[in-house]
Amino acid sequence: MKTNLIPGSVNDSTSVFFYEDGKKHSDYHNASYVPRFLDTVDNATLAAAIKTCNGSENMECIFDFALTLNIDIEKTTNSKRGTIDIGKKEIGT
Repeated sequence: MKTNLIPGSVNDSTSVFFYEDGKKHSDYHNASYVPRFLDTVDNATLAAAIKTCNGSENMECIFDFALTLNIDIEKTTNSKRGTIDIGKKEIGT
């Protein structure tokens, strides 16, 4: 059994989830996954993301574009953000 390198992380014996017969936490866990954050993006890419996303207010768009460099993902994120903003205005939040 692999041990987790990160203190306090979940493993087969500490998971509180129930799994189908024959499965366990480690069947669904990618121990090699390393999350990415905006502070690891170079300044040129970050500037391009801010420009592509029409300013620094739409952090979801900036994150998605800076980490994928995929204009289609940027467009989808921007569209979803617009829909959310409209909904917030309609309900007054």
